Amino acid sequence: MFQVSRSPSGALCRLDAAGLIASVSTASHFVKRSPTPRDASPMNLLVSQIAAGRQARRRVIRVRVCVPTESVRDLLKLKAGQQAQGSVRIAAHQRRPIMHLTTYVPEAIARSYSRKDLERIPLYRLWRAPAKL
Repeated sequence: MFQVSRSPSGALCRLDAAGLIASVSTASHFVKRSPTPRDASPMNLLVSQIAAGRQARRRVIRVRVCVPTESVRDLLKLKAGQQAQGSVRIAAHQRRPIMHLTTYVPEAIARSYSRKDLERIPLYRLWRAPAKL
């Protein structure tokens, strides 16, 4: 129904992106809700593939280190004055922009990857790459 790959990580990635499962750890997942026919629609499958880092091309518009707003700081559990990397990216499918992504990452984590990495690799994969942290 979801046209997921046989590899567990690819399948789990797509199901997670579709909001059907929750990951407790890298080895522990549980079903959040039952899938509906709408979940299997071509648009939802495309969005889940893009969220999983497949078929999407990312273009970095801006990357800067800054002191984030109070709301971002609170969500990232940063101390007052602590910096984060803010980035703005566009994700496109078949040369058509489909997502505008604004993200903030604590500066200590952001030091582990480059602007070029942000264009090639989904941000969540950069966080999980042990060699990069």
